[in-house]
Amino acid sequence: AHFSHANTTCIVYKQPSPSKRRERNAAMTRLTQDTDEFVMVIPGKALDIVNGSVQRVTPSTSLRLLTENVVDSRTGISRHGAIYEMHTVEQAGFALPSESTLQTFFSENQIAVVVGCFTPENRQSLLAGLPKALRPVNPDDDAALVASLYVHFQAQKHKYAFLSQLEGDYAFCIFDERSDSCLASRSAHGSHALYQGVDVKTGGLVVTNAILTSGHELTEIPADNFIFGKFRERHLHVVPRGTTQVHNVLNNQRAL
Repeated sequence: AHFSHANTTCIVYKQPSPSKRRERNAAMTRLTQDTDEFVMVIPGKALDIVNGSVQRVTPSTSLRLLTENVVDSRTGISRHGAIYEMHTVEQAGFALPSESTLQTFFSENQIAVVVGCFTPENRQSLLAGLPKALRPVNPDDDAALVASLYVHFQAQKHKYAFLSQLEGDYAFCIFDERSDSCLASRSAHGSHALYQGVDVKTGGLVVTNAILTSGHELTEIPADNFIFGKFRERHLHVVPRGTTQVHNVLNNQRAL
C-alpha cells in the first residue's frame, strides 16, 4: 500500500526563521556528545490511497525515512547512506547504526535503548528490589533493567515513580507494546542529549539523541525530565522526587 498523507486533515506547522533554526541546531550539536545515535518512532496513522482506509504506518517505513535525515553531530554532514539496523515490534521501532555500542534490549513486546549507564551501586539496589522473574540475565544490562522496572511498576499507582530511584549519567527510551506507549527520560547530569519531535510523514512521535535535517523539528527533553505516551510531542514532566512509595514497593520485593 502507498501512504502519502498523515491524515485527511490539513495541518500547517509554523516553521522557525532560518536564523533561529541555525541557532537551535548549533545548541543541539554542542549538547550531543554521543557518537552512537538512535532513532525511535511510533508512527501515526496514514491514509491508504489504494484501499481508502486510515491505519498505522509500519515502523520500518518511518525509520527508513528518518535515518536518511540523520546528521553527524561532529561534522554537520548528513549521514545519508549510513547502514542502520532496524528493531521493530508491531507499533514502534528503533534504528541504530551498525556495530552500535549502545545498551539495547529487545523482546517480543519491548524495545529499550540506554545511552550512558546507571551507577554500579544503584544497579545492584534496583536489581535487589525486582522480583526474581523480572531480573535480567545479565546484571550489568541497564537496558534490560529499565525495561523490567517499567513492567514491574505498571501495576502501581504511580507508574513512573521508579525514575526517582535511577542514579547515574544516562538517557533512555523504552517502548512497551502492551501499553502501546513509550517512556523516555534524561538524568540530571544532562550530558547525554535527548530530543522529541514529530514524524512529519505520519504525525507520530519521534524520540532520538540524533540531530535531523531541516523539516524535522526537534525539541530538547531537559535534564531531569521525562515524557511518556505516543503521537505528537509529549508534555514534559520533572522526574519525581517523592521516593517513599518507590522504596515501599522495592523493599516489599526484597522481603519476598
